[in-house]
Amino acid sequence: MTTAESKGDPPYWIRSEDGDEYVKVVDFPVTENDQNVGGESMWVAVIAGGENAGIGTLDNDPAFCEEVECGDLVHYCGGGDDTKPQFKAVVPEEKLAELVDQFST
Repeated sequence: MTTAESKGDPPYWIRSEDGDEYVKVVDFPVTENDQNVGGESMWVAVIAGGENAGIGTLDNDPAFCEEVECGDLVHYCGGGDDTKPQFKAVVPEEKLAELVDQFST
């Protein structure tokens, strides 16, 4: 992927030359682990919404989080000028259209 534009250093939002958007989402839940990691952050390919809240496809293989896997649909929210968005929930396939509509209006 070639980056056309980004925000943050290190980047937390990227738009590829193809127009695809990716956002770094934090606080994916992690169970107890030897590395003392409290929450995992991963890239999400945006389907609807934007850099602060939306729905997307997880674009990473989790290292610690056991609740998601690469390709899962996820809902994220709570981002702002100084805050990365947070993982909210895995989105069941049957709820995708309804949630996309909410972010498209």
